[in-house]
Amino acid sequence: NMKEVKSVKQYRYYKTFTLFKKKEIELSNLNIFVGDNGVGKTTLIKEITRGYDKVLNLGNLSKDGIRNSFSQLANDSYFKAGSKDYVNNIMSFYFSNNSSNGEVILATLNDLEVILDVKGLIIIFDEPETSISLKNQIRLRNYISKLSENNQIFLSTHSPVFMELSDVVFDVEKLKWTNRKNYLKNILK
Repeated sequence: NMKEVKSVKQYRYYKTFTLFKKKEIELSNLNIFVGDNGVGKTTLIKEITRGYDKVLNLGNLSKDGIRNSFSQLANDSYFKAGSKDYVNNIMSFYFSNNSSNGEVILATLNDLEVILDVKGLIIIFDEPETSISLKNQIRLRNYISKLSENNQIFLSTHSPVFMELSDVVFDVEKLKWTNRKNYLKNILK
C-alpha cells in the first residue's frame, strides 16, 4: 500500500516488488542479487518470496545460520526418507562438541546433497560466501547450480564466485538486471 511507503528508498523497493509480482521483471530458476552492503538485497528477496508455501531459507552458512536452517528443515518434509534421524544426529554431534564454524560448514556441504530431496522449492541463500573458503565457495556454487535445475534459487552475494552462476545479475541499487561482466567491471573501476 503506497500510504505505508515513507521514504524514497521504500518507494523504490515498493515499485520493484510490484514489478516482480506483476512479472514485469522476469525471474528465472537462478536469480542472483548484487549490490553494496545495506542496499536491501535480502529485503528484496524476502519480499519477492513472501506468501509462497515452499520457501526454504538456507540463510548464510555461518554456524548459527546452519543451525537455524536445519531447525527449519527438521520440521518440514524436505528430507529424503530415513535421513531425518541422520541429520539430527549430525547436528547434535557438531553443536554439542563445540565444533568450529568451519567444521560445521564442511559437514553441511558434505551432507546437504545427500539428505535433501529438493524439487519445486524456492531456496534462498543470503551471502553464502560468508565464513567459507574459496574452495568451498566453488563447491557450494556447483551444488547451487544443480539445485537450480529443479528449484528456483534466490541468492544475494558480493562474491564473483557465485556471480559466475549466471550471465546476468540483478543490481539492487539500479533495480534492474545487468550483465555480470559489466557489473564487475564497473565495481573494479
